[in-house]
Amino acid sequence: MPNKWTILVVEDSMLQAEVLKRLLQRNGYDVITSSNGRLGLEVTLSDMPDLVISDIIMPEMNGYELCREIKGNKDVSRIPVILLTELKSVTDIIEGLQSLADDYITKPFNESCLISKIENYMNTTMPCEDDTDTGGFNVLYNGTSHTIYSNYKKVFNFLFATYDNVIHQYQEIIVSREELKQLNNELVEQAHIIRQSEEMFKFFVQTVPDVIYKIDADGRFTFINNSIRNYGYEPEELIGQHFSKIIKPHDLKKISKSEILPHFIGKHTGDSQAPKLFDERRGVDRKTINLEVNVKVKNPDLPNKSIIAEVSSYGIYRFDVDKHTANHDGTLGVIRHKQNDFLGSGGIIKDITEKKHTEKALFELEKIAHALMENACDAILIADVEGNILNANKKAVELMGYDKSELTQMKYADFHPEDDIQRMSVAFQRSVEEGTSYFIETNVLRKDGGMVPVEIAANIIIINGKRLMQGIFRDITERKLSQERLRRQEQLMINQSKMAAMGEMIGLIAHQWRQPLNSIGLSIQDIKDAYLYGELNDIYIRDVVDTTMDQICFMSKTIDDFRNFLKPSKVKVGFNVKSTIEGLVSMFELLFSKSGIDIAIRADHDATLSGYPNEFNQVILNLLNNSRDAIMSAGISRPSRGLIEIDISNSRERDKLLISVKDNGGGIPAQIIDRIFELYFTTKEQSGGTGIGLYMSKVVIEESLGGRIYAKNAENGAIFILEFNI
Repeated sequence: MPNKWTILVVEDSMLQAEVLKRLLQRNGYDVITSSNGRLGLEVTLSDMPDLVISDIIMPEMNGYELCREIKGNKDVSRIPVILLTELKSVTDIIEGLQSLADDYITKPFNESCLISKIENYMNTTMPCEDDTDTGGFNVLYNGTSHTIYSNYKKVFNFLFATYDNVIHQYQEIIVSREELKQLNNELVEQAHIIRQSEEMFKFFVQTVPDVIYKIDADGRFTFINNSIRNYGYEPEELIGQHFSKIIKPHDLKKISKSEILPHFIGKHTGDSQAPKLFDERRGVDRKTINLEVNVKVKNPDLPNKSIIAEVSSYGIYRFDVDKHTANHDGTLGVIRHKQNDFLGSGGIIKDITEKKHTEKALFELEKIAHALMENACDAILIADVEGNILNANKKAVELMGYDKSELTQMKYADFHPEDDIQRMSVAFQRSVEEGTSYFIETNVLRKDGGMVPVEIAANIIIINGKRLMQGIFRDITERKLSQERLRRQEQLMINQSKMAAMGEMIGLIAHQWRQPLNSIGLSIQDIKDAYLYGELNDIYIRDVVDTTMDQICFMSKTIDDFRNFLKPSKVKVGFNVKSTIEGLVSMFELLFSKSGIDIAIRADHDATLSGYPNEFNQVILNLLNNSRDAIMSAGISRPSRGLIEIDISNSRERDKLLISVKDNGGGIPAQIIDRIFELYFTTKEQSGGTGIGLYMSKVVIEESLGGRIYAKNAENGAIFILEFNI
């Protein structure tokens, strides 16, 4: 092949011409195109292409005519002409031979076959001559004689081309047959699957609890499933009946197309304005949903009984095969008539009687909840999880001093003092993230600038699927005042308890002073005798002075110890538990010893507490006195002495400091052990007991020192345990 051969493509179809052009260019040929035979002849005469490929059926001049013109012109007659034909009959071959065409290719053409033919002609230096001078030869076909001017080589080319085409078509038929066989097998399988799906669909349709129906364009049932039996009907008795047979009469004017659509024809509608119909006419794209109707129940005993049902309905239309669409009777735009296309409608009827009753009950509950909220004794605020106030009751308006409209423009944090916002925000956020409740005491700011102490109980609630925070604010002003009064009263009782103990202490002081005073008195009396007998000298005077001063110092220390004990504690301080108890015991050790009672102190480490040491001492002294009274009442005396054991230990597994006071006084009766810390409860009425001591001990331990006190019985006695967090 020379550098590049030029091929003229004559084709009136622009698409076919472009496809053929790209195919030839892809195989290395230059390509010229013409849109009809006349233009193709002009190009042939002017550009002298190396080969012409022409379609047959074209305007102005067809392919046969173009071929005759080329072969009849001696300047271009040697240019090979290949015709593109569908080869529908033998006549096409005869006419091709009559037009002196060199060859033909059948449509649709095979690329390799076409290129092979082109290369064959390009490699032939001299095309064969046609038999035009001898008058050709006649061919009789189908009763008609045809004169053929082509030489025998062209005839053989056409015959071979025809045979090749038949072979190719036969091979295609074989492939197509296999493909059809495979497709048929697939269709059989798909048909089986479809039948299974249909059976499954029928099963579901007949077993679902909801009624599934289909009605024709006149509103008469053409299908209805077995669920209609729940309403007292048999499916067979409703087939052919108008749907109004099962609908309460007063509902028909609201759901029937014959009643509703005339008022909407030609009008623009949307979701909110479009009517809902039982016999829907607007297609699946615009179906009716949630249409409420009253369905009559067929029950002779209850002739007026009905069920509230919810209907979803859709229009069914004639399918346009050419357009592959179903025309709808209306859209979200203008509703229009299309009577000829409308075949009917289908739908689902769902019993929602229980749902409506539930909704009604929920509505009533919502009204009750609203009434409860509005009439609650506490302020209630509802906020979203970002803290924006959404709702507030009357009590909240009174508490905060804002109008409800003002409250709903505020945030949760706007009500709290600046120094408490951080604590409240942390509690709020933790509750939102973890879904937990929280209880907290704080102050809220009123609109007038006042501050009110409140107790807040906040928790997450779910309303319509949305997480909200509900806060209940209780005004605790009166409680705070009562607590302050109680605190003062308790402090007064503590002081009274101290004063009651003061009498005992004065007696103790007198007892503690009696021996030193006797010693001082004897020393003074001895001075006189020493003077009379001449024994008074410097050494004697120094001894008397030293002895007297020791006694005076002892008495002074006793006064200081008792005065410090009675002095009220005003500031919390850290104090060593063991040394504090040892100091207390040293003050009263003599008194307990004379009562035949020993006090033992054990400590496994030096523990420290933060609080009021004097009040702590008073609690320990009160427990010691109770143990002494119990021991004395039990009659324990020499040679079997009473014993009080004070044990200070650390419970490492619980991080607790434990102080126990144990005696061998016989224990506490089981029937009263749970009441011993009650105010004014005493077992010592005959000996003047007030019932204040243990109560005040509990108040001091729990409120002043943040601990816990409780009692239990042990072998031969009772144990009082003080428990503190380390």
